[in-house]
Amino acid sequence: MLLRPSFVSALKSGNEAHSSHRHGILDDLCCGTVYKSAQIGLRQVFCINGTVQDEPVTPNSARKLKDLDFELYLAINIDWFRSTPKSIESTGAIYITIQNLDHTVCFSPANVILACIVPGPKEPPLEELNWVLQPIVDEIKQLYAGIVMNTHNSDHPEPKLIHAQLVLTAADTPARCKCQGTAGHAHNKRPCRCNVEKKDINLPKGYDIANLDLIDEDMLLGKAYESKLARTKAASGRIHTEFGIRWSALNELPDWKPHSSAPVDLMHNLFL
Repeated sequence: MLLRPSFVSALKSGNEAHSSHRHGILDDLCCGTVYKSAQIGLRQVFCINGTVQDEPVTPNSARKLKDLDFELYLAINIDWFRSTPKSIESTGAIYITIQNLDHTVCFSPANVILACIVPGPKEPPLEELNWVLQPIVDEIKQLYAGIVMNTHNSDHPEPKLIHAQLVLTAADTPARCKCQGTAGHAHNKRPCRCNVEKKDINLPKGYDIANLDLIDEDMLLGKAYESKLARTKAASGRIHTEFGIRWSALNELPDWKPHSSAPVDLMHNLFL
């Protein structure tokens, strides 16, 4: 992929596109907070207060991804579909897109990485899906640390240090929640990033923007790790009931959050 002239050209034009975007308007991912704030050189640290936070691996290791010479912003998508027109069996696909490519070719089949096919006949529960996600997470962690790869050059392949970071999950609500380990919208407590409960959805309280409290995602990551280490399903279930979180393999990634790394799916939630 990196040896294709068209890919390297699309990556360059995608990174340069932000300079032509109008201030205050979200034209693409590069206009968003994640694009500007994503960092490499971080590691997860467990704090004595039960939270999980990111800190530099070494004193000067943290750097903005956008400031590197060759960087890839990755997004992961997972969805299930019927394998045949009349079938009740469900087959899944996990694929990765590179979000800082030029938007005209970002979703071109040649630029989309099919990471995995999840066989049926049914959607796996999160505990089983984690076994599918783990090899993908392990490879993303290697790319996050940096790998020297040959890239296209006009004369000959040129080795460059490549860094990549998974910056978001882009999926519909059921798949997004399963991938992240977060509770669905039917959950009684914390069905979204704020502390609104299910009973508040039909009340003015649920839409009082000025008084909505966002969930502490560092605390939520800590609870996800508690769920992973729970000795029984009942103990893990209690954490899910109280905090709306289960363990997801994606939680191993530095600079990753259960909710803010998985924005609301615009097509299903706003456009339809």
